[in-house]
Amino acid sequence: AVQPQVVRRGCRTCVAVRATAAAAAEASTYANGLSPQLVQRFREDGYLALPGFASKEQVAALMQRANELVEQWNPDLEARRFSVFTTKEEQAHAKDAYFLDSASEINFFFEEKAVDEQGQLQVPKALAVNKIGHAMHDLDPTFSAFTRSQPVAAVLRSLGFQRPLPVQSMYIFKQPSIGGEVVSVGGCYDI
Repeated sequence: AVQPQVVRRGCRTCVAVRATAAAAAEASTYANGLSPQLVQRFREDGYLALPGFASKEQVAALMQRANELVEQWNPDLEARRFSVFTTKEEQAHAKDAYFLDSASEINFFFEEKAVDEQGQLQVPKALAVNKIGHAMHDLDPTFSAFTRSQPVAAVLRSLGFQRPLPVQSMYIFKQPSIGGEVVSVGGCYDI
């Protein structure tokens, strides 16, 4: 039986997915949704980690696609059409047009120290990106296939969602030696 890692955080509805060595065998565990014990645990703790939900191949494909998207992206630094992502109290990015447009686009968000006051990258582009969001589930075939897969829908249905549909998707990078402090404010970051 899968023993999920449960952390009490007061999160919104979130399920953490990680690849493990036994991913192929464990993934079939979730093909029909969650067990009653896992549903109860989610109701009590507000959070589930589902080791093995995604196979190593699925995770590798998502990682490769995220890196391809970053490579293909040409940031408009001169026009300053970009956002710097922060988890601090003053989240200026949450008010700018680039961030708001990301609801229906695939947009890229820089780490806090990736761009200087003049709008120049301080690190290579591949290391400057904090996250990609927020419509990958609609606009990118690789992310759409995973997000809209039968196992994802089955897990959500077992949690009581009658017609589970993705409304936001993110790929969050963990860049070395750059970026701000990650402070979870009622959200979860593993997928």
